This record gives sequence, C-alpha cells and structure tokens, in this order.
Amino acid sequence: MKSHTLKSTLTISALTLSLAWAQPSAAEGSSFRRLYIFGDSLSDPGNVYTLTGRTVPPSPPYFQGRTSNGPLWTEYFASNLGLLPTNLVDVDRFPPTEGINFAFVGATSSSKNVLNGSLFGLQQQIAAFSQLPRPRQTRTLYAVWIGANDYLSLFPADPNRWNLRQTPQETVRNISVALTALAKAKAKTILVFNLSDLGQTPFGRSNPSLSQQLTLLTKIHNWVLRVELLRLRQQFPGTEFILVDIDRLFKTVVREPQKFHFTNVTTSCLNLQVNPPQICDRPDEYLFWDGIHPTHTGHRIIAQKAFQTLNSQDSERQSESAVNF
Repeated sequence: MKSHTLKSTLTISALTLSLAWAQPSAAEGSSFRRLYIFGDSLSDPGNVYTLTGRTVPPSPPYFQGRTSNGPLWTEYFASNLGLLPTNLVDVDRFPPTEGINFAFVGATSSSKNVLNGSLFGLQQQIAAFSQLPRPRQTRTLYAVWIGANDYLSLFPADPNRWNLRQTPQETVRNISVALTALAKAKAKTILVFNLSDLGQTPFGRSNPSLSQQLTLLTKIHNWVLRVELLRLRQQFPGTEFILVDIDRLFKTVVREPQKFHFTNVTTSCLNLQVNPPQICDRPDEYLFWDGIHPTHTGHRIIAQKAFQTLNSQDSERQSESAVNF
C-alpha cells in the first residue's frame, strides 16, 4: 500500500471509546512504548472499514468498523499498556508514535485475503512493516494472531480435495515466515496467539460434520504452532516468542460461563439470516456476536488473557534477573 493511496482513503475519527471496565494494573506492561499488531478481523479496528468507504463491516449492526458490537481486544489491550496504535490506513494523518495496527478483515496467513483480493494478507502486512522507517531503539511489543480464515475459507468445500494435516502445516509455515521477519528486524518480544476451537463457534456448531473437521484443524494448528515456536526460540534466542493460549481460555469460558458472567456461549447474539438483522436482548451475556466473532465482552476477556500472559512473562524475567544477580 503506497502512501499516496493511503492519503486518498477515508479515515475514521481518533479513538474516543470509553473503556469503562476494571482494568488490570499497567505497571509492568507500561514499559512498552510501541505496539505493532498483525492479524485479521479479530484484530482490525477499522483498516478495511476505511478502505471500503465505511461499508465493510456494515455499521450497524457492527460497531464502527469492528466485527463486533464494541471495542476489540486490541483496543482493550493497548489501553492496558497506555498506548494508542495508529491504524495502518491512517499513518499519513496520525503520526504512529505509539505503534501501528496492520490487521485486515479477511486476512489469511499467506498473501491472500478472503474478503477481497486487493486487501492485505499477513505477508503484505509484514512487508508494509518492513518498508517503514525504523523507529529509535525503544521497548516495542509485537502481536500476531492469524489463521482462522485459512480454515474457514475451506468451507463449504469437498473434504476430499484438501488435506487436514497439510493445511495447518502450510498455515503455520506462513506464520513462521512472518515471525522470522520480525525477529530479523530486531523484535525482542512477540505475542503469538493460537486459535480457539473453530468447531465450537456458532458457525462450526451449525453442522456436526463441519464442527468435527474444524475442531481437528484447530487441534493440529495449535500443536504445530507450539512446536514451531520451540524451534524459533532456539533459532532466535534474543527474541521472546510468547504464546497466548486462546484455545485454553475459550475452553474455560465454555466450561464455566458463569465465571465470566456469560449466559450463552454457543449461539450468536446477532442474527444475520433475517432482514433487518436481529440482536439479542443482552449482548454482554453472549460470548459470540456473530457466527465467528466474539462480542466486545469476549474481546475484553481476550485482552485480559494477553495482558496477564505478558506480565507473567515479565515476572519470570525479573525473577531470573534477581537470581543471576
């Protein structure tokens, strides 16, 4: 994406959302001065919305360019860090002094975007990052969450035309290429998210056979990703690859919904099958906004998990430093 095309796109207003919820202390995380985010619709707070003239995702029923009914985990998480990354499409208008969000709705782990071929996949996001001027040395955090579209785009399809085991290997290989590029660019701390069970989304639950296949794909993906992170840690000892276990988080939420104040963790709040779309009475009590994407309450929990994982890693580093001293 060239700078002159960025200047010609529509832009959204600076974020003024009220994050009125109990936030964890940012004492440890606040040492980061920039946040770079790479991913898909789970992490895109408006890049695609801006590029499509504020038409995708349609708002309403979606919230101001987000595939949810409120802020995404990226926004809650950045707020915990005391940061406000600039959307990639807005970098010419708003100086990205606190980082950039590169995520695009529809992005896959490759160069493909399932929404529109002209939009970015993960590899273009990494390429865009590589072309930016390097900031002065400062504590920078990176986050990569991708892969769901690689699998969801397979359906509906003939199961005999693709390999359940080969597909996750290809996806994780693409993720590894991106992580390697960041490590070679001197990234010191990278959060890497695995996938929640796609078979247990409302979309997956819509068909028992589909659910089983998506669950298997998710299990293989997460296992291959974990093995690849072990390899990358050996190859790049100067870079921390921190796994954020979203799969485990969502399993806990589904098993103990009351603990997270949910009354529904299996169906979506938003019904797009009718015209006009219908919204449930208590969205904050639903885990899923639509067939795939969490509600803003679900995103808030994801942000908390990421923040806790990051701070847990910081605590381990501090303990090791104290012992070594």
